[in-house]
Amino acid sequence: MEENKALKKFDNLAKKLAGRYQTTYKNKFEFEELYAAARLGIVKASRSYKEDIGVKFITHAYNCANNAIKGYIRDSKVISKVPESDHRSAVIIDNETAMAQLEQAPAEDLIAGQEHRVFLEQALSMLDEKQRRILHLVYFEHMSYEDIAKEFGVSKQSAHQMAFKALEKLRAYVAKHQLEVGDIL
Repeated sequence: MEENKALKKFDNLAKKLAGRYQTTYKNKFEFEELYAAARLGIVKASRSYKEDIGVKFITHAYNCANNAIKGYIRDSKVISKVPESDHRSAVIIDNETAMAQLEQAPAEDLIAGQEHRVFLEQALSMLDEKQRRILHLVYFEHMSYEDIAKEFGVSKQSAHQMAFKALEKLRAYVAKHQLEVGDIL
């Protein structure tokens, strides 16, 4: 389907998805930004759709628009440390805030951060190369499970399970060392 025709025909789909995510994230994202991401997903769908795959275009457009919004949300956030009384907890904040906090962080916080990085490196060393790679692709390169599945030559569900098992190993390592996830993030 031609891009402009697809955008016009599935405009309501893009609006509904944007509205749903805006509500889900309690208005932390502007509707227009989510809507634009959904529309980009519809453009991607129009470019990548092949009739012989046995899926209707609307299904493909929905999945592409939904994934585009998820990618936008994922790329718009960073996990950072924010002090709360005597401890630290992991919260999601925007990139500018994270950079401002990093510039103002006391030296002891930076040292603690290096200690946590060493701990994370030790935890990651408990994973095999395939598990480390899949976590890197998911959390640092923000690849979809569909793309990861293609890279590893497995199904999308298998790629998701591989990532889940790798995270479970990391959680077990953290629990074994009696640290809270908020302490290392």
